Amino acid sequence: ENQRITHFHFSDPNPDTIAILHEQQVRFKRAGLRLKTFNQLKKGQLPIEATLDLHHQTIEEAKEQLAIFLNQAEQQHFRVLLIIHGKGLSQPKQLPKLKNYVCHWLEQYPNILAFCSAIPRDGGAGAVTVLLAKN
Repeated sequence: ENQRITHFHFSDPNPDTIAILHEQQVRFKRAGLRLKTFNQLKKGQLPIEATLDLHHQTIEEAKEQLAIFLNQAEQQHFRVLLIIHGKGLSQPKQLPKLKNYVCHWLEQYPNILAFCSAIPRDGGAGAVTVLLAKN
């Protein structure tokens, strides 16, 4: 059963739809999640239980690392995660590829209730705080 999730298949965004900017704040919330909980996530009021740093990874490496990380977090019953993707400032003339891909992938993962840009001390627009469903 757990093997299936380890190899969760993320589909990549269409390159033409990549639109999130370097400093742009992101937010995603599934229907049914209480607004109070979402606001706590946005304000950094929920303690982070695990962190994944994807800085300087290729898209393929990041995709694999993310699938493994989410699977492990679920097995450990973690709820609040920090994923550092960077702002993509090493290529300032291009949109931040990893940031866009990570956000696209997270929306596909069924057990993610919400995610949003981290508060400044946790990485701001270069990271997302993720809320997993209770399992």
